[in-house]
Amino acid sequence: MTAGRSKLQMTYKELCISWEKTSEVWSDATAQSFGERYIESLRPSVKSACDGMDQMSQIIQQIRRDCS
Repeated sequence: MTAGRSKLQMTYKELCISWEKTSEVWSDATAQSFGERYIESLRPSVKSACDGMDQMSQIIQQIRRDCS
């Protein structure tokens, strides 16, 4: 579960870095709207997904302890 969490975080970070570079050359109102609508709106979803993966990981660890 932690590998998936790490990959999701890394991929989102790479997306943000790429968006920052793009924003240096594309900085009109459309770009701002795109960034808010598609890039920034992902942040809460990524955080929720990571939190959910953390919870699932803890549950799986508890199940393994209980079953061994």
